[in-house]
Amino acid sequence: MRHICNFFMDLLHFQILFDIIYWQLIVGGALMPQIQSQKKRVKTNNKRNLAVSSQKSALKTAIKNVLLAVEANDKEAAVVALNTANSKLDKAVVNGLHHKNYATRQKSRLAKAVNSIAA
Repeated sequence: MRHICNFFMDLLHFQILFDIIYWQLIVGGALMPQIQSQKKRVKTNNKRNLAVSSQKSALKTAIKNVLLAVEANDKEAAVVALNTANSKLDKAVVNGLHHKNYATRQKSRLAKAVNSIAA
């Protein structure tokens, strides 16, 4: 009898976990709103989330490209990658993705790394 009871308790826990995962992945973490303006807000929030995620990913890739060029001791590629990274950092500050101090710190760190390459 105890094993059957444990089985149903495990099944109930599984159902609860499934429901949580379903709402997190499929619906986006919350119940869909019923009011039209809130439905529109959910759509625009998801669009902005994708745009911000894409911009952050591109910024991280640009920073990584600078560091890879520095590791390879390729001064010309590092300078080109540094200019791209600086541009993306400035855009991230303007768009409110990162604080201006973060961008300044990253630019300084990357410039120091590029300047450490022997010409």
